[in-house]
Amino acid sequence: MDGKSEAAAAAATAAAASSSPSPGTTGQRNPHSLLTRDLVASCIRADKGEDAILQTFEVKDFTAKGDNYMSVVTSICARYRQDDAYLEANYVVKINPQSPSPVLGAVIRELFLKEGGFYKEICPALNRELRLAGLDELRVARAPLVHLEAGEEVIFMEDLRKRGYRMADRGKGLDDDHSLLVVKELARFHAASVLLRKKLGVDLLEKFPFLAEAHSEAYGPFFAALLEGTALFADKVGGQGHVVQYLRGKLQPKFMEYYFEQLQSEEPFIAITHGDCWTNNMLFRYDAESRPVEVMLVDLQVVRRSSASTDLSYMMYTSLNGEDRRRTLDMFLYCYFTIFQEVLSAGGMEPLFTFQKLLEDYKAHRLHGILMGLLMVPALLREEGQAFDMKSITEENLEEMMKENQQEVVNLSENPKVKERFLSLFEDLTEMELL
Repeated sequence: MDGKSEAAAAAATAAAASSSPSPGTTGQRNPHSLLTRDLVASCIRADKGEDAILQTFEVKDFTAKGDNYMSVVTSICARYRQDDAYLEANYVVKINPQSPSPVLGAVIRELFLKEGGFYKEICPALNRELRLAGLDELRVARAPLVHLEAGEEVIFMEDLRKRGYRMADRGKGLDDDHSLLVVKELARFHAASVLLRKKLGVDLLEKFPFLAEAHSEAYGPFFAALLEGTALFADKVGGQGHVVQYLRGKLQPKFMEYYFEQLQSEEPFIAITHGDCWTNNMLFRYDAESRPVEVMLVDLQVVRRSSASTDLSYMMYTSLNGEDRRRTLDMFLYCYFTIFQEVLSAGGMEPLFTFQKLLEDYKAHRLHGILMGLLMVPALLREEGQAFDMKSITEENLEEMMKENQQEVVNLSENPKVKERFLSLFEDLTEMELL
């Protein structure tokens, strides 16, 4: 292809990305229009070198409804010229969904600042600490370009599918092999942040202000409506009157109070946490026998300063079946404890806590995982394409959309997987003497 033809093709590609309609965007800006030729060219130069010249690019949507909740996720196949060779690069791209709601727009802005700040500031710093300790870098995607212009946020990340990574079947609870990979990586992630915090000598929020919770109170009405769906489910299943009474009478009115309380952390468990550690946000690479051999943590849009135990309880209560969670809890926590201490030792630090203290901190933050499980189990176990579209919520349609969502949750009452997950959560609430 000659230069003129490639230039014309590039212009056509960019124009198509800017003008083609996208489902759910009628009457508002198409998020794909943010993927301009200049921005893609900047990504190519940042990733491949200043002498890399973009020739053409193509936007390729690949996600299903429910794979992402607070951003538009698509992919780009870019062709570029470098050293007289024509090459190809592939990226997964997260885009501001252009929500018509000012409140949701503010939340989305915060999430992009968090994830962008992680890739631009925190991840390089954590990886430096791990390299200095003689350890492998974090297992997260590279992000060659982070664009955080307000309202036009775009994050370019490597396409991990090209390296064989894929999502586990979210309809099944994570088995032992998958879970151990995640637990080990969380231990490395958290321990690296402890090493970094020691080097900085200041509070993490002072160095990285975006780790704070800026707009979480906006989730209140949404979380309350999701909990009502859980209450309706419990009522439909039958024999759960005490659960229904607790969810409506105690948990709904105080949900945000519990939420913020659980995110508080005390020494020695203060860490930078993933914040959204559930099956949707993990990718795995498998061997020839289909056994998982490596994990990548993705979607760092809720990264925060919190107790390390919040990530652990979040994962255990959203991504494992109840029986597996109870059977493996001590084993997984001990594995986490061992890897955490190994990273600290390699970085020249003494152990911060005993295994018994870790167990106590996990129990103190167990409610965080249960709360997230109560909200997210239906999203995990719905059929593909049936997930709730949070990006389309406005102040005007919230009540109507939540009623539709609640009915869909009730309709899941005959699903044995959903029933098992919910009943196991109810049992643990009873065990904690909250019911």
